Amino acid sequence: MASLPALPPELIYEIFDYLQPCKPVYDTDYRQQNHLASYPSLAALTRTCRALHPIATRVLYKGYHAPLEQPIIPFIRRLKTHPDACGDLRHLNIQAEMPGWDPCNRRPEAEIMADVLQDSVLSQPCYHDLTTESLSGNELALLVSRASKLETLSVFNGGIYHDGGEDMQSVCQSLWFRLVVDAACTTTATPGRQITLNRLRTLEIILGTVSSGDLEPLFGLPCLRRLCLIGHIYRHREEDDISLQWAAPPSSSTVQDLDLVLDHAPAALVGHMIGTCKSLSRFGCYRAGYDEDDIGLWLTTIVDNLEKHVTSLADLSLPILPGGENQKRVEGLNHFNHLKSLTIPLEVLAGTPLTSMVPDDRLDLHDLLPQRLEELCLNINTVSAAGPKYANAILSLVEQSLGSDTPLRKLKVKNVNRLQDFKESALPLAFWTAEKQCKQHDFDFEYSIALDWFIGTF
Repeated sequence: MASLPALPPELIYEIFDYLQPCKPVYDTDYRQQNHLASYPSLAALTRTCRALHPIATRVLYKGYHAPLEQPIIPFIRRLKTHPDACGDLRHLNIQAEMPGWDPCNRRPEAEIMADVLQDSVLSQPCYHDLTTESLSGNELALLVSRASKLETLSVFNGGIYHDGGEDMQSVCQSLWFRLVVDAACTTTATPGRQITLNRLRTLEIILGTVSSGDLEPLFGLPCLRRLCLIGHIYRHREEDDISLQWAAPPSSSTVQDLDLVLDHAPAALVGHMIGTCKSLSRFGCYRAGYDEDDIGLWLTTIVDNLEKHVTSLADLSLPILPGGENQKRVEGLNHFNHLKSLTIPLEVLAGTPLTSMVPDDRLDLHDLLPQRLEELCLNINTVSAAGPKYANAILSLVEQSLGSDTPLRKLKVKNVNRLQDFKESALPLAFWTAEKQCKQHDFDFEYSIALDWFIGTF
């Protein structure tokens, strides 16, 4: 058997790469993850032998995972003293504050500002006003500026997101965010004067409070594939035209995976985002319709805009919305023949409030679904569902799927409560029987109860 150093360098690199943190920072259990645990193992590999040192070093500096206020000082100083290592940095994951990490572990202010003044991009006069905003922000800006081959930028430093983001500081005045916007607005960059980010494929940000005009430049990043935006939209006057604030032309963006967790986002803004994308394969929109007077119209506008992606969209997640007496069905979902996964409130699919359902109701949901749908998740708002009045509609859908040639093989029912003090309720008795039948037909049926933090465990 060949020893490890005898293997091809590319294979060794792939093996070592498994030590990189791979858990998404927005995972519900992210606070239990110790993303620093991988660094000692990778650092030890760099000291094993001369043959493995250059390979392990490349992996060690491939990803940076740390809170904004608690940077990894040796990592940052290494990039400064060894510029060649900057080309290895591909992933920046800035997380919320982790328990057990020293908040005083920061570089001196004089050292950070000296690095900013020596950086060919950050030292430009157009950035001078922003360098005084935040030392931690300057540290992140230095990382972004130096990472010439950056592929992933995830900035989730806002803690757990909560209702009403007015008190969340906007990132729009952050130096690192300005770098990203400037890179998106210019297709060609002068060497040493501007970063290009022409390899950035994933961008995930907690924004704070922003306006629609702050988001439009992000869709101009040349190679972006996944975009996740979390924040609170500052609503302009009703007579303001969103199109006047959104200059991006239709079908100009390379984004294929779009997740929006935006409080108070008007349907027109979401529609412009959808229209700017050339070809969406996945779309998720959460919370945005909570404060709309006409939820049916809001959702209809979103689905109408998604029609241009009917041949490419494979995964669609729509927000959980409060129930209402005038709930209307959103038409056109069965037109998405390439859709494989759908997450949607039961009320929206059924076109009737849960409060109006009676035990004898037999809603035919099967005909409302796309023909190639393989997985369906029905969200139920417990505020509007006093009891399992919806059970018959769900059981009817299960019965039609068992033993038929339909591709639907997985059904999730998620009972979501927005109240902090909710208590778990018992599984409806009829669901126990259905679950046993599903197992016999190799059909996956799940029922769960969840607390809505921000409807955003993607």
